[in-house]
Amino acid sequence: MMKKSMVILILSLAMVVALAGCGGSQTKGEVTTITVTDNGWDSQMLHNEIAKFIVNEGYDGYELVTSTGSSTMNWQAMIAGDVDLDIESWTDNVATYPEDLEKGDVVEIGVLVQDSAQGLYVPRYVIEGDPERGIEAVAPDLVTVKDLKKYSEFFSDDEDKNKGRIYGSIPGWMADEVIHKKYEL
Repeated sequence: MMKKSMVILILSLAMVVALAGCGGSQTKGEVTTITVTDNGWDSQMLHNEIAKFIVNEGYDGYELVTSTGSSTMNWQAMIAGDVDLDIESWTDNVATYPEDLEKGDVVEIGVLVQDSAQGLYVPRYVIEGDPERGIEAVAPDLVTVKDLKKYSEFFSDDEDKNKGRIYGSIPGWMADEVIHKKYEL
């Protein structure tokens, strides 16, 4: 899986370098600057550093720099043409992604990690139990987000034990908006 991810990363970078000459990037003298998003995720920062090494060391006349901001800000900057590349985008969290893709505001050139599913997760023993450890299933019918209402006592809020709590993403991230919408169901 890692080899496939790296191949996609390298192919993506090669495409960006090729497209950089088409006017999407800023040019300083004889150096073309390629701007990549940095949303503050450790995994994205790692991918950016790998990309930066490949571009800065492997391609004369190109420099890769990062645009640090929230995922929402960087997405809008990419659509506006101020950012050239987003190596790691969780497109399920971008409400406008299908429309942005259809309008041609963004182009998907590959998938970095095939098996990186998103969701709300609970330990398996909460639903199935764990006889080996003497744990009984406390929420055997928990299948959907709506089912969480039936089991709020098992996911209690430390501040108000009469309420349940969902730990999601950092406020301001697109995923936080998605989780909040599910919460309102």
